[in-house]
Amino acid sequence: MEKSLKSPYYADSLRVLTFLGDTGIFICIQTLIFKLRLQSDIFGGFFKEPNFIGTGTSGFIAYSPHFFFGTFLFGILALLFGLYSDKAYLNLILSLKKINLVCVIWVLGYLLVALFFRVDPSISRSFVFLVGLSSIPSLMIWRILAKQILY
Repeated sequence: MEKSLKSPYYADSLRVLTFLGDTGIFICIQTLIFKLRLQSDIFGGFFKEPNFIGTGTSGFIAYSPHFFFGTFLFGILALLFGLYSDKAYLNLILSLKKINLVCVIWVLGYLLVALFFRVDPSISRSFVFLVGLSSIPSLMIWRILAKQILY
């Protein structure tokens, strides 16, 4: 039996799986860039703490609200720009365009909100740019693999 997006149950489950996968990839990218940017010498991490979790201003716990807001903003933008439409599933070029658009608007929106509300601890602009930049190929690779496996 051939799978089709016209089946409502299959299409809905595909949307949910893709949304969860996109969100998981995005959280992993934020965590990886956080570790590289703020807690290592690779990108000049100037707030280094001996452990990853940390309780000071550069610890994962201090930045966890930023991660939750960033993931929430990404999910809202992905839904608004139709990243989970039937056309985006069937056309990888359209998916790439939508992922690029969502990531660029995410970077601008995240920086604007962080500037407007003056969050504490402050957000590193390079952290936000690196997350936005590295999310594009990561999400595309995930989409290609998911399409090969699920469809």
